[in-house]
Amino acid sequence: MEDLEAETYPGVNTLFHAFKRNVERIPNNEMLGTRVEGGFKWKSWSFVDDQATNISYGLEAFKLAPEIEAEGITYKFIGIQSKNREEWTTLHIANMHQSITTVAFYDTLGPEASKFMIDQTEMTTIAVSKDYIPKLTKMKNDDEFGKMKSLQNIIVFEEDTPEEHLKEATDSGFSVYTLKQIYEKGKEVGGKFIEPKPETCAAFSYTSGTTGDPKGVKLTHQMLLQTCLAVKTRFDNSLTGSK
Repeated sequence: MEDLEAETYPGVNTLFHAFKRNVERIPNNEMLGTRVEGGFKWKSWSFVDDQATNISYGLEAFKLAPEIEAEGITYKFIGIQSKNREEWTTLHIANMHQSITTVAFYDTLGPEASKFMIDQTEMTTIAVSKDYIPKLTKMKNDDEFGKMKSLQNIIVFEEDTPEEHLKEATDSGFSVYTLKQIYEKGKEVGGKFIEPKPETCAAFSYTSGTTGDPKGVKLTHQMLLQTCLAVKTRFDNSLTGSK
């Protein structure tokens, strides 16, 4: 791991450390933008850091990512499904603060593939935009083979989820939290970081499962940081004309 640090920056051998380095280096620069009328509304690196830090404390306080043993490794999982939006990235960064592995769900998977992923990872929590709550409720109600049994919690990004959708979810056995509620809980109770190691999986990326069940690709912090370094090296060389 010392070689990786030498090739990046001192002390940077995980995505978590890379993020924190930029928070220290360019705290007031724009990081995440949301499209609004007339352009974008931006959040700075320090603002996102505050959000992610306190959300991570809230995740731990509510015990939303319990430890799971598999293949001799201890994992913690949280799923995320939504269109591209700042909350997706903020929660993913919050997960890094607690060595939680993000599992990305996307629309082309379909319900059966999603059930398989939930069952395989034994995840207890998934974060979604409000339009996915009825879909999750239906998946749980239609689950014949117990593949949804581990999923107990939904984190919803918005504050204005229709009451009937919340009631249907809770009647199906889900506990529903808003991301703001997670943040406020974390800010209230505080906590500490459980920093990832280079070999910690930052994410599982599942295939679409067109030839059977989805296959989960394990993406470690070291792998992703090395990829970033390779892109940077290639980009720098293109500017200087080197090969």
